[in-house]
Amino acid sequence: MTFKNIAFPSSSTNNANTRPRPLARAGFTLIEILIAVCLIAVGALVSITMHMSSLKGESLAANMIYAAAIAETELERLKTLPFRELLGLANAEVTELDPLSQTCQPGQDCSQNIFTRRTSFFPKFPTTMSCQVEIEVKWLDSSGRHSVIYSGVITTTSLST
Repeated sequence: MTFKNIAFPSSSTNNANTRPRPLARAGFTLIEILIAVCLIAVGALVSITMHMSSLKGESLAANMIYAAAIAETELERLKTLPFRELLGLANAEVTELDPLSQTCQPGQDCSQNIFTRRTSFFPKFPTTMSCQVEIEVKWLDSSGRHSVIYSGVITTTSLST
């Protein structure tokens, strides 16, 4: 078997099909750099958005804790009153600015984070010597209006205590 008409390229021949290839590419292309910058920007934007959301949640949680403390303090104060005095407050609603929330300095915007308290009494006197108390604490912050309602029952065995 002989191969007469087959031509093998020699190592000295340099045509278009046998051009030497570069050993390695140095650096990045502009498209690769733009894609990397876009990915980093999207990651940073997501991170900043999550951080802002957590700050709003933290502020709301702090205000809810403060409102709960206001309501619990009022409920405990009402428990110390004589029962006859509670009967005098039956079905009354008292709205007042809570003294603990009056931390606004002159020149500050005091329209937000002002807590108001409304206390409602519902006596159960004919059947028991008890009174249901509902305390609603409302406030306004940067995310809107909020309220917390606490309810409790004050019971006694005599009218004088």
